[in-house]
Amino acid sequence: MVSDMRRSSILLSVLMATSAAACGGASAHEGDTQAGAPAARDFLLTESALDFDETLARLKTAVVAGGFKIIAVVDHAAAAQGAGLPLRPTTLVIFGNPAGGTPLMQANQQAGFDLPLKALVYETEAGVVVIARANIRAVLARRAIPGEAERAAKIEDALSSIAAAAGAPAT
Repeated sequence: MVSDMRRSSILLSVLMATSAAACGGASAHEGDTQAGAPAARDFLLTESALDFDETLARLKTAVVAGGFKIIAVVDHAAAAQGAGLPLRPTTLVIFGNPAGGTPLMQANQQAGFDLPLKALVYETEAGVVVIARANIRAVLARRAIPGEAERAAKIEDALSSIAAAAGAPAT
């Protein structure tokens, strides 16, 4: 009999492998223009100039200021600690705006798998704080939603502004 912990670990591995395969396993920093880099990246990464707690607080503020509603906040590090496992600071913020997401799901209900939007704030082993977020253009391509370039551009602009606001030092 497989323990619940082992079952969760197996499921997570399968989901990660499936997600990576769906998008060529690609992830990159914003603005990555490396020769040969895939045109559509699954995730966009923004390094924060701030510490983890400040980045997370500013991300939440920027999400709300951007017209989105925070649906849930998942503190993976706290959950890991509760299971007796170490994990550097890692928090997922789930947020959305039905006016923006619903038309995508009307075009293809499977977009509901990718929505609502998410941003993951985590601290690397080197102490760098990173904001990871889905590349909405890759989401639309994966779900074969035609004619949504303008909507994707608006959502991507909003997500880029949120990530920049969360990780930029105060001036």
